[in-house]
Amino acid sequence: AQVNRADTMDFETFVTTTQEQIQKARDGDDQADETCQLLLTYMGPYEIYDAVPVLVAPAVAVLFIGATFERNEETLANLALTFDHRLIQG
Repeated sequence: AQVNRADTMDFETFVTTTQEQIQKARDGDDQADETCQLLLTYMGPYEIYDAVPVLVAPAVAVLFIGATFERNEETLANLALTFDHRLIQG
């Protein structure tokens, strides 16, 4: 799901817009284009728990969210972030 101009929205508008865009993505609407800066990858439906996300330009970062699992009566998920180091190092 892609949320354009998220940085200009108040929190309530951001949440509502995000929910709408997620529903569009679930319905098969591919929203990625050259303006997408952060990619989120959720692999829960495929029972993938760990991965190393690959950054594809022009995005500047990609966040992998793994399938949830139980440990010590807690629900957990692994996260992995790959980013363009030039964002930090200039």
